Amino acid sequence: MTYCLPPVGDFISPFAVFKELSALKCGLFRGSNMAYAELENKVATCFSEFFSIDSVLWYGSGTSALYAIFKSYREIFIKGELAVSAYTCPQVISAAIRAGLKVHLLDIDPCSLEIRLDNLSEYPDIVLLSNLYGLPDFINESLMQQSLIIDDACQGLLSSRAGGFLGAREGTIGVASFGRGKPLSGLGGGAIIAKTSELENPESKAPILLNSIIEKKLGNNIPQVSNSFSLWIKSFLYYYFSSPWLYKIPSSLPFLGLGKTEVDLDFPMEELAYLQLATVYTQLKAVERYKTIRLKNSSKWEEVFLRYDLTSPVSVRKQKGNLSIVPLRFPIVCKSSKQRDSLYLALLKAGLGASKSYPQVLSKYLEFKIPQVRHEALDGAEKVANCILTLPVHSGVRDVDFERADLIIKQILG
Repeated sequence: MTYCLPPVGDFISPFAVFKELSALKCGLFRGSNMAYAELENKVATCFSEFFSIDSVLWYGSGTSALYAIFKSYREIFIKGELAVSAYTCPQVISAAIRAGLKVHLLDIDPCSLEIRLDNLSEYPDIVLLSNLYGLPDFINESLMQQSLIIDDACQGLLSSRAGGFLGAREGTIGVASFGRGKPLSGLGGGAIIAKTSELENPESKAPILLNSIIEKKLGNNIPQVSNSFSLWIKSFLYYYFSSPWLYKIPSSLPFLGLGKTEVDLDFPMEELAYLQLATVYTQLKAVERYKTIRLKNSSKWEEVFLRYDLTSPVSVRKQKGNLSIVPLRFPIVCKSSKQRDSLYLALLKAGLGASKSYPQVLSKYLEFKIPQVRHEALDGAEKVANCILTLPVHSGVRDVDFERADLIIKQILG
């Protein structure tokens, strides 16, 4: 069999999920709304305690959680514009457009990957911090007083800045995702999270918005979910085919679309399924082990690339202090697209899980070439799109993988 590291990993064993459900005295399949509500309360308590939050609202995906925020904002404040990085997940923009918001794409610093907010002529209505690859974006205090801040933790849920987990920082509304390859890598799902005790600024839009979202959520009847069996099958497939000795099989099937970035303006609005909820709970039980491994592997990649005068945005962010970076993947911005492509092809051929990440800036997607979306020069974002390379930090990466990568990089860069 061919060795092929998956770009993402740490899928939880379905047997571990079964064990946790048994310990909670919950069934393998959802039997009633009461059974779902009972599991939901237990998971919410565990989730809230771990991330030090007091409000968590479950959704079928991180995209639908974002849409719920944007839609409520549009209904309450009639109009609004979202300021967001021009290099991030396109589904962020899909959710905003579908909710009827305008979008202002902003450039990013190619060295740190941080959104550039310093050249704005006026305060945006909403600012979304992408926290790309788990790197904590800085929150400007004056901006927080004027704009609604969405702390997107879909890639950075395990990272923190100034003592607060991403998604749960003071004065912000957070969003989390539990899809394949996310910090709590599961079977899908998302959540809106917040510390309501720290949303007490009378001039802030956040408390009004969050209360509206909660009221709508409580007013909805939880639909019956009948896909538990298919989710169990998916759980087994995710777990076993994430092995480096088996991943080559699904990665060679183009119809699966692994690693592809797609725009979906018609994304489904669903509730979090019973087994998705159980998987989130099981992942939380193992999260400290995953954090330790990802921190260790990130440091090893950092050491490798520093030998060849390639500084990662992880190293740049660390210089700002008072933060903990638990990266989803380890990013490197190469000196040219030619250098990036050479490294990518060689590392990919060796089965080391290299990825080019998002293929282009958001302004280049055909779906976003509309009057609703505006932008200025995006030189930094363009450089990142052309030169970025990301590498896996999950528990499947071995010491010998770093050694092999080091030899390959040495051959190419000298």
